[in-house]
Amino acid sequence: MGRLQDDDSGLPLALASRILIVDDEPEIVEEVVELLRREGFDCLSAGNADEALALVRGDAAIGIIVTDIRMPGMDGLELARQLRTGTSEKRDFYVIVVTGHAGMREAIEALRLGAEDFLIKPFSPDYLLNAVRKGVEIVRLKFHERMFLQRLEQEVAAKTVDLREANEVLAAANRTKDTFLAMMSHELRTPLNGINGFAQLAKTLLMNGKLESIGEYLDLIHISGMRLENAISGILDLSALASEGGKPSLEPCSFDALRTRLSDRMGEQAERKQITLQMPEVPDIEEFSADSTMLGRALECIIDNAIKFSQSGSTVVLDIERTDSDIRISTRDHGCGMTDAQIESTKSPFASQDSLISRHAEGCGIGLSLARMMTEAQGGRLEIDSAPGKGTTVTLVMPKGKAGGAET
Repeated sequence: MGRLQDDDSGLPLALASRILIVDDEPEIVEEVVELLRREGFDCLSAGNADEALALVRGDAAIGIIVTDIRMPGMDGLELARQLRTGTSEKRDFYVIVVTGHAGMREAIEALRLGAEDFLIKPFSPDYLLNAVRKGVEIVRLKFHERMFLQRLEQEVAAKTVDLREANEVLAAANRTKDTFLAMMSHELRTPLNGINGFAQLAKTLLMNGKLESIGEYLDLIHISGMRLENAISGILDLSALASEGGKPSLEPCSFDALRTRLSDRMGEQAERKQITLQMPEVPDIEEFSADSTMLGRALECIIDNAIKFSQSGSTVVLDIERTDSDIRISTRDHGCGMTDAQIESTKSPFASQDSLISRHAEGCGIGLSLARMMTEAQGGRLEIDSAPGKGTTVTLVMPKGKAGGAET
């Protein structure tokens, strides 16, 4: 069966609260449907994934899908993938996959493909009802959010009919906002799903006395937590700079201390991706002053960007060069490189560079913009030398003496 086609009917948004049960065992389907209808839920059923996709395509009210993973033909994993990638962005789904104790790896894969919850056979009616109720509530919240945004857009358009110039500015701002909110929704929700999902899996294994995989799940929870922390830290830093609350405190800067900080904070990320991070030892420069916290954060941003877009097994190099007038601190990678348009987009904190290159790396896309703002706040500037397929060199150019002529 081909990809599920987008719904381009232009119909008003509708609350998708109907539940679709997908299983190739009729007696199980009948039992589950009867239970849910007894509790007041609106249910449909399908005996296989192809039938389920056809029902979803023809019924905009379907929003919650409870599917068995193992079915003849298209399995539940492929069904979850097609629901995520083959439907309109204006449509929300809450996918609950069902697996046996032996299907833990399949449950993990389902979570990675976008399923929100899972049940392990045999499950009690209460577990099923709780999962479905949670799904209905989440779909309801998404619906009201869409309705609010739709109403807001209509009101804005109505009030700016006679103000074309202002409307163009507002439309650009709205596009930026939507892009930023979409990035942050992804960057906050994805690690949260990982934390919740893998924590539940670890708990299940612990209850069943199966301890051999718990360490792996805890590592994944830790990685998801760090990703969430980095996203939130970037937004807080950006907010402080944008509100002029992030004024630098300039003082003599120790490159040795900076090198130690960067090694501690970025070394694990590089090692996890099997990337060699080279940082030379450089004597301190007496005539150089900077905000060491702000400079360190800016360097973390450009190193993080280099690691993200580098292939495993490659090298990221941090160089420090002294000239008569300034200090040039650079990262050099051999990644996918950037176009002129992508380099230009780093001047806007809400323009995601990785969205322009198919988001093959995680992150909310504000790292280079944040590094630029922090560097400029100290009287310096950020330079980018890159081309597609040629890697990228990002340089923080910091003035010698008291940066920007400011008093420490």
